[in-house]
Amino acid sequence: MTTLHEDRAKVEKPIQDTPDIDGSLRELVEKNIKWSELIYQQNKKIKRRLTVIAVGDYIKLCLFLAPFILGAIYLPPLIREFTKTYSQFVGSSSAGLPLGDIGSIIEQFLPPGVSVDRFLESKQMNVGRPDQYSGKSPNPQ
Repeated sequence: MTTLHEDRAKVEKPIQDTPDIDGSLRELVEKNIKWSELIYQQNKKIKRRLTVIAVGDYIKLCLFLAPFILGAIYLPPLIREFTKTYSQFVGSSSAGLPLGDIGSIIEQFLPPGVSVDRFLESKQMNVGRPDQYSGKSPNPQ
């Protein structure tokens, strides 16, 4: 059995002192260094490509989100201008139809004395039965 001091002496011995291992070990180390350099160069290329891909993904994300952001900023004033212009043509006084009041538009087409709520309730309840206002079936066969 060897002592710890003897084991250390074997490990600390320089490789050059052993002539039989020197040639093959030196070749293996040189090959290992060459392969390590090749792998290092490939890793640099891969890292560069991954960086380009990541930057490209951020650019794609910006191009995708830009229309939504610009729309949120610029569309509300444009819509306000459009509704002002459009309301001039349709008319927002008592002579024209109000744009936001759908109930009053429907009331114009109902018989006198029939409310919009009653009309809509009857349409929901009378599915398949003849319409009480026109006498026609809502689902013609």
